[in-house]
Amino acid sequence: MVTGFFLSLWALDTGYTEMVYIGLAIIGIVCVSWWFWVMIVIKTIMNSTEKTTSNIIHLRDELIKIKDIVRSVITGKKDK
Repeated sequence: MVTGFFLSLWALDTGYTEMVYIGLAIIGIVCVSWWFWVMIVIKTIMNSTEKTTSNIIHLRDELIKIKDIVRSVITGKKDK
């Protein structure tokens, strides 16, 4: 992106109109590529967070069951 910017500045200074457009095209391509990359990374992070959250909720439910079993063994009471 920086290269495209400096290419455009140089082309404006020297009068190469075509090079200005090439520099601007470089800037545009880099910006669009980065935007797609950021969207893919955000989607990956969201999917990973969702999987982790659902697994933690499942783990919490299992730990509650284990806690109830241990509590019933310690107190000597049996569930009906």
